Amino acid sequence: MPLTGIREKKGTMMSVKLSVERRGAVAMDGRVAATAAWACCALCIAIALTAGRLDAQALKSDAFVKGQGLLSRDKVHPSEDFKAAVVIEVKEGYHVNADTPAQEYLIATKAQFAPLKGFKLGKIAYPKYVERTFEFSEQPLRVFEGRQSVVVPVSAGAKVPVGKFSLECQLRVQACSDDACFAPATMKVTIPLEVVARNVETHEANVEVFSTATAKSKDEDEPPTAGEQPSSESGNTVAAGATGGELGRKIAERGLLLTFIGIFFGGLALNLTPCVYPLIPITVGYFGGQSDGRASRTMLLAVFYVLGIAMTYSALGVFSAMAGQLLGSALQSPAVLMFIAAVLVTLALSMFGLYEIQPATFITRRAGAKKGFVGSLAMGLLVGLVAAPCLAPVLAGLLTYVATTRNPVLGFWMFFTLAVGMGLPYIFLGAFAGSVKALPKSGVWMVWVKKLFGAMLLGAAVYVLAPLLPLAAERRIAVAFLVVGGVYLGWLDSTGKSLPRFSLTKRLIGSTAMLAALWIIARPPAAATTKVQWEKFSAARVAEAAAGKTPVIIDFYADWCLECKQLDAETYTDPRVVEKAQRFVLLKSDLTRNSDSKVRRLYRQFGIIGLPTVVFLDDRGREISELRVEGFVDADAFLTRMEKLVS
Repeated sequence: MPLTGIREKKGTMMSVKLSVERRGAVAMDGRVAATAAWACCALCIAIALTAGRLDAQALKSDAFVKGQGLLSRDKVHPSEDFKAAVVIEVKEGYHVNADTPAQEYLIATKAQFAPLKGFKLGKIAYPKYVERTFEFSEQPLRVFEGRQSVVVPVSAGAKVPVGKFSLECQLRVQACSDDACFAPATMKVTIPLEVVARNVETHEANVEVFSTATAKSKDEDEPPTAGEQPSSESGNTVAAGATGGELGRKIAERGLLLTFIGIFFGGLALNLTPCVYPLIPITVGYFGGQSDGRASRTMLLAVFYVLGIAMTYSALGVFSAMAGQLLGSALQSPAVLMFIAAVLVTLALSMFGLYEIQPATFITRRAGAKKGFVGSLAMGLLVGLVAAPCLAPVLAGLLTYVATTRNPVLGFWMFFTLAVGMGLPYIFLGAFAGSVKALPKSGVWMVWVKKLFGAMLLGAAVYVLAPLLPLAAERRIAVAFLVVGGVYLGWLDSTGKSLPRFSLTKRLIGSTAMLAALWIIARPPAAATTKVQWEKFSAARVAEAAAGKTPVIIDFYADWCLECKQLDAETYTDPRVVEKAQRFVLLKSDLTRNSDSKVRRLYRQFGIIGLPTVVFLDDRGREISELRVEGFVDADAFLTRMEKLVS
């Protein structure tokens, strides 16, 4: 309203004053909104950049390369010849320059062993390099990838005293990705050795490194040792951090673009869960009560609410990726499985109404007390806690995949996309506030859906505990669960009894559960007369197979691994798999005792995240990384991998 020409009447001047104040309030809201929006965007960007920096470890080469010292004997005698090796572990997706790089500006990989009194060191032998072409170089470069060994022969003197010694090595490397190289680094590697009297028995050690013609010089045309896990025929390094599980395979098949689209719509679907759906009209109404009827402000409040959700889940994705193998290994522990099952049962009982799981009162009180954009952001940060009982089973698969990638940036954006999909309805309904009335009321049907989710959570708890139960009991437990769950949800539960259509839906779902139980009863247990015959895994057997030009399949399993049992029962008993298996050396490695040092070494050596893991080695002892199995696959999929290896 223009101020010139206004009649100076008390009422009119009051109107002008109120108009000016309203304009000031609107301007203030705009400034606050703009400032807060920029602050939240900056925070999200900072989290992403921080994740990237954590992944790159300040872009120093030793963040991507690890060195380990090994000996060919557990103890040595005076006058005995043996070998020492520095095993170089290069992170997947990176490489180090060879000892003779193709370009002068590249730093060569060099191992410098310090003289050790009483011992004579021979000529250092480096592994055979491979040539790769990268974006930052027009010429092919000589590089080492994956797991490689630098070997030096050592002779103990005749007069060397009995005792413990340390052989020191300075390992200098320069790591590169596909598009850039990082600052070189020098790592100190200590190799402990012990000299014992001649009458003390000694044994070979680290056969997987030293058994096949020791190290390979760059001019030799020998196959790499099985323990070193060199490049596959496709030019890719062994998947030391390979992504596992069915979700990982689907992502590999469909690509990241379709994966992110699927994650977005998955987040959108999470709004139909009983922990989230009833909150939608309440939350949008909370925004509307602070917007003075302005749809733009309601939508902006909803945007800040969604940013809060995104920050919570993105932080979860970054943490999961940074946990990496620690998370994957923890999920293989029986104690952890029992804890997860207990959590699922606790969440399930809350769905049946025995109690309510809510954030601490002082947290919700503080979040609810704050109005405006800060309050909306705080509410979004807490929504993950409120929705946890419904979302936990859905998030588990994505968390596992992100942990296997060990990529914090990817974890951040995957969970950010999930949160945006979950929050989109709030933004839409904030812009068109009247649309809230079109949503179906939650009512009694939502109470029953909560119980359905509770039954699903109980089923998930049983599934988690199944690896710890006797094999014969699994079918009985599954049948009992389906029968009890179907009868309760379909007939015994009185929710919505006065609604004929809803009651019919309940009975249909209950009947479906009963039919599933009958199908399990009618289906005879597998009684295969033939199955794949396995040998116990040993590095010597791998080396022997490579010498005989025979491909190898290594199955890593544990007694409490459900999918391992499923592979044994369904895939390894298929007649086609049994027949084709005769063309391989078949080895099994028991990783049940994951606290054992030998088991942990195998986890590191083969980059194992979860069980089962099945590794395919060609007739030269090299892993074909794209054939690796992580999780259960059926006989057809397994047979396809076998045929690719021997074709």
